[in-house]
Amino acid sequence: AVIENAVIDIWHANDAGQYDTAGYNLRGKTTSNAQGFYVFETILPGKYLNGSAYRPSHIHFKITPPGFATLITQLYFQGDSDIPADAAASLTSGTYDATHRIIPITLNVQGVYEGTWDIVVNGTGTEREDLHLERGIVYNASPNPFKDELEINYGIFESAKVSISVYDLHGNLVAVLEERVHSPKKYKATWRPGTGLSAGIYFVTLKVNDLQVHYVKVVKID
Repeated sequence: AVIENAVIDIWHANDAGQYDTAGYNLRGKTTSNAQGFYVFETILPGKYLNGSAYRPSHIHFKITPPGFATLITQLYFQGDSDIPADAAASLTSGTYDATHRIIPITLNVQGVYEGTWDIVVNGTGTEREDLHLERGIVYNASPNPFKDELEINYGIFESAKVSISVYDLHGNLVAVLEERVHSPKKYKATWRPGTGLSAGIYFVTLKVNDLQVHYVKVVKID
Protein backbone atom coordinates (compact mmCIF):
# COMPACT_ATOMS: atom_id res chain seq x y z
CA ALA A 1 0.00 0.00 0.00
CA VAL A 2 1.14 3.56 -0.62
CA ILE A 3 2.07 5.65 2.42
CA GLU A 4 0.94 9.28 2.41
CA ASN A 5 2.25 11.99 4.71
CA ALA A 6 5.46 10.13 5.47
CA VAL A 7 8.06 12.63 6.68
CA ILE A 8 11.29 12.34 4.68
CA ASP A 9 14.37 14.11 6.08
CA ILE A 10 17.24 14.41 3.59
CA TRP A 11 20.82 15.62 4.13
CA HIS A 12 24.22 15.21 2.50
CA ALA A 13 27.67 16.73 2.01
CA ASN A 14 28.47 19.52 -0.42
CA ASP A 15 30.50 18.99 -3.58
CA ALA A 16 33.70 19.15 -1.50
CA GLY A 17 32.51 16.36 0.81
CA GLN A 18 31.78 18.68 3.75
CA TYR A 19 28.65 18.88 5.93
CA ASP A 20 27.30 22.26 6.97
CA THR A 21 26.69 22.06 10.73
CA ALA A 22 26.27 25.82 11.17
CA GLY A 23 23.82 27.02 8.52
CA TYR A 24 22.52 23.50 7.77
CA ASN A 25 22.77 23.97 4.03
CA LEU A 26 21.92 20.92 1.86
CA ARG A 27 19.43 19.67 4.46
CA GLY A 28 15.71 19.51 3.85
CA LYS A 29 12.44 17.84 4.69
CA THR A 30 9.48 16.84 2.57
CA THR A 31 6.40 14.61 2.89
CA SER A 32 4.95 12.00 0.58
CA ASN A 33 1.73 13.02 -1.11
CA ALA A 34 -1.61 11.21 -1.22
CA GLN A 35 -0.20 8.65 -3.66
CA GLY A 36 3.03 8.11 -1.72
CA PHE A 37 5.18 10.13 -4.15
CA TYR A 38 8.05 12.42 -3.20
CA VAL A 39 10.43 14.56 -5.28
CA PHE A 40 13.44 16.71 -4.43
CA GLU A 41 16.24 18.46 -6.32
CA THR A 42 19.81 18.84 -5.06
CA ILE A 43 23.45 18.47 -6.09
CA LEU A 44 25.50 15.29 -6.35
CA PRO A 45 27.23 14.98 -2.96
CA GLY A 46 31.01 15.06 -2.84
CA LYS A 47 33.17 12.40 -1.16
CA TYR A 48 35.15 12.60 2.06
CA LEU A 49 37.93 10.54 3.62
CA ASN A 50 36.93 7.84 6.07
CA GLY A 51 40.28 6.72 7.43
CA SER A 52 42.48 6.09 4.41
CA ALA A 53 39.65 5.61 1.90
CA TYR A 54 36.94 7.84 0.49
CA ARG A 55 33.30 7.11 1.24
CA PRO A 56 31.19 6.82 -1.90
CA SER A 57 28.87 9.69 -2.73
CA HIS A 58 25.72 9.24 -0.66
CA ILE A 59 22.53 10.88 0.61
CA HIS A 60 21.16 10.35 4.11
CA PHE A 61 17.45 9.63 4.59
CA LYS A 62 15.29 9.59 7.70
CA ILE A 63 11.81 8.30 6.86
CA THR A 64 8.96 8.44 9.38
CA PRO A 65 5.61 7.05 8.19
CA PRO A 66 2.61 8.21 10.27
CA GLY A 67 2.20 5.93 13.28
CA PHE A 68 5.21 3.75 12.46
CA ALA A 69 8.86 3.49 13.42
CA THR A 70 11.51 5.72 11.83
CA LEU A 71 13.93 4.32 9.24
CA ILE A 72 17.37 5.94 8.89
CA THR A 73 19.41 4.86 5.88
CA GLN A 74 21.70 5.98 3.04
CA LEU A 75 21.38 6.04 -0.74
CA TYR A 76 24.29 5.40 -3.15
CA PHE A 77 24.81 5.63 -6.92
CA GLN A 78 25.69 2.99 -9.47
CA GLY A 79 29.17 3.19 -10.96
CA ASP A 80 30.76 4.82 -7.91
CA SER A 81 34.29 3.39 -7.77
CA ASP A 82 34.43 3.64 -3.96
CA ILE A 83 31.43 1.37 -3.30
CA PRO A 84 33.31 -1.98 -3.32
CA ALA A 85 35.69 -0.90 -0.52
CA ASP A 86 33.07 0.83 1.64
CA ALA A 87 31.97 -1.01 4.77
CA ALA A 88 28.33 0.03 4.42
CA ALA A 89 27.71 0.42 0.68
CA SER A 90 29.35 -2.91 -0.21
CA LEU A 91 27.03 -5.09 1.91
CA THR A 92 25.02 -7.46 -0.28
CA SER A 93 23.08 -9.48 2.32
CA GLY A 94 21.59 -9.27 5.78
CA THR A 95 19.76 -6.47 7.56
CA TYR A 96 21.90 -3.70 6.07
CA ASP A 97 22.04 -5.03 2.51
CA ALA A 98 22.76 -1.98 0.33
CA THR A 99 22.02 -3.64 -3.01
CA HIS A 100 18.61 -2.01 -3.52
CA ARG A 101 19.90 1.34 -2.23
CA ILE A 102 22.39 1.78 -5.09
CA ILE A 103 20.47 3.49 -7.88
CA PRO A 104 21.33 4.52 -11.43
CA ILE A 105 21.28 8.20 -12.32
CA THR A 106 20.83 9.25 -15.94
CA LEU A 107 21.21 12.53 -17.78
CA ASN A 108 17.82 13.73 -19.02
CA VAL A 109 17.18 15.89 -22.09
CA GLN A 110 17.37 19.01 -19.94
CA GLY A 111 20.96 18.21 -18.97
CA VAL A 112 20.07 17.25 -15.39
CA TYR A 113 20.90 13.95 -13.74
CA GLU A 114 17.94 12.18 -12.19
CA GLY A 115 17.24 8.91 -10.41
CA THR A 116 14.38 7.08 -8.74
CA TRP A 117 14.36 5.36 -5.39
CA ASP A 118 11.21 3.65 -4.15
CA ILE A 119 11.24 3.68 -0.36
CA VAL A 120 9.46 0.54 0.82
CA VAL A 121 9.09 -0.09 4.56
CA ASN A 122 7.19 -2.41 6.85
CA GLY A 123 5.64 -1.70 10.24
CA THR A 124 8.91 -2.22 12.09
CA GLY A 125 10.65 0.60 10.24
CA THR A 126 12.90 -1.64 8.17
CA GLU A 127 13.32 -1.75 4.41
CA ARG A 128 11.59 -4.23 2.14
CA GLU A 129 12.60 -5.12 -1.38
CA ASP A 130 9.15 -6.29 -2.55
CA LEU A 131 7.79 -3.61 -4.87
CA HIS A 132 5.12 -5.93 -6.32
CA LEU A 133 6.90 -5.89 -9.69
CA GLU A 134 6.05 -9.56 -10.08
CA ARG A 135 2.51 -8.35 -10.95
CA GLY A 136 3.25 -5.68 -13.52
CA ILE A 137 5.62 -2.93 -14.61
CA VAL A 138 5.68 0.26 -16.68
CA TYR A 139 8.44 -0.37 -19.21
CA ASN A 140 8.57 3.06 -20.76
CA ALA A 141 6.82 6.41 -21.04
CA SER A 142 7.95 8.52 -23.99
CA PRO A 143 8.78 11.07 -25.09
CA ASN A 144 9.74 12.39 -21.67
CA PRO A 145 9.52 15.37 -21.34
CA PHE A 146 6.48 15.52 -23.62
CA LYS A 147 4.19 18.22 -24.93
CA ASP A 148 1.01 16.91 -26.54
CA GLU A 149 1.06 13.11 -26.35
CA LEU A 150 2.67 10.49 -24.12
CA GLU A 151 2.89 6.80 -24.96
CA ILE A 152 2.98 4.40 -22.00
CA ASN A 153 4.22 0.83 -22.48
CA TYR A 154 3.48 -1.60 -19.68
CA GLY A 155 3.29 -5.31 -18.98
CA ILE A 156 0.94 -7.42 -16.86
CA PHE A 157 2.14 -10.74 -15.46
CA GLU A 158 -1.16 -12.16 -14.19
CA SER A 159 -4.81 -11.96 -15.23
CA ALA A 160 -6.20 -9.07 -13.20
CA LYS A 161 -8.12 -5.81 -13.09
CA VAL A 162 -5.68 -3.18 -14.30
CA SER A 163 -5.72 0.61 -14.29
CA ILE A 164 -3.35 3.21 -15.70
CA SER A 165 -3.83 6.62 -14.04
CA VAL A 166 -2.06 9.96 -13.89
CA TYR A 167 -1.56 12.05 -10.75
CA ASP A 168 -0.06 15.47 -10.22
CA LEU A 169 2.70 16.34 -7.77
CA HIS A 170 0.16 16.88 -4.98
CA GLY A 171 -1.43 13.44 -5.42
CA ASN A 172 -4.54 14.67 -7.23
CA LEU A 173 -5.98 12.35 -9.88
CA VAL A 174 -5.56 13.96 -13.29
CA ALA A 175 -6.64 11.21 -15.68
CA VAL A 176 -7.61 7.55 -15.87
CA LEU A 177 -6.21 6.21 -19.13
CA GLU A 178 -7.27 2.58 -18.82
CA GLU A 179 -9.35 0.53 -16.43
CA ARG A 180 -10.10 -3.01 -17.52
CA VAL A 181 -9.32 -6.70 -17.00
CA HIS A 182 -6.13 -7.76 -18.76
CA SER A 183 -4.49 -11.10 -19.41
CA PRO A 184 -0.70 -11.45 -19.02
CA LYS A 185 1.11 -9.64 -21.87
CA LYS A 186 2.41 -6.21 -22.94
CA TYR A 187 0.08 -3.26 -23.53
CA LYS A 188 0.16 0.36 -24.64
CA ALA A 189 -1.77 3.39 -23.40
CA THR A 190 -1.74 6.97 -24.68
CA TRP A 191 -2.19 10.18 -22.73
CA ARG A 192 -3.26 13.33 -24.57
CA PRO A 193 -3.80 15.85 -21.77
CA GLY A 194 -4.93 18.74 -23.96
CA THR A 195 -4.13 22.41 -23.63
CA GLY A 196 -5.86 22.98 -20.30
CA LEU A 197 -3.28 21.10 -18.21
CA SER A 198 -0.33 23.09 -16.93
CA ALA A 199 3.29 22.12 -17.47
CA GLY A 200 4.97 20.28 -14.61
CA ILE A 201 5.73 16.92 -13.02
CA TYR A 202 3.18 14.09 -13.18
CA PHE A 203 3.17 10.42 -12.19
CA VAL A 204 1.83 7.60 -14.35
CA THR A 205 0.75 4.77 -12.06
CA LEU A 206 -0.01 1.12 -12.70
CA LYS A 207 -2.47 -0.60 -10.38
CA VAL A 208 -3.18 -4.33 -10.44
CA ASN A 209 -6.29 -5.41 -8.53
CA ASP A 210 -6.29 -1.94 -6.87
CA LEU A 211 -2.69 -2.37 -5.62
CA GLN A 212 -0.25 0.24 -6.90
CA VAL A 213 2.62 -1.84 -8.23
CA HIS A 214 4.70 0.64 -10.25
CA TYR A 215 4.91 4.25 -11.40
CA VAL A 216 7.05 6.53 -13.55
CA LYS A 217 7.64 10.27 -13.30
CA VAL A 218 6.95 12.28 -16.46
CA VAL A 219 7.35 15.96 -17.26
CA LYS A 220 4.87 17.95 -19.37
CA ILE A 221 6.26 21.03 -21.11
CA ASP A 222 4.51 23.91 -22.83
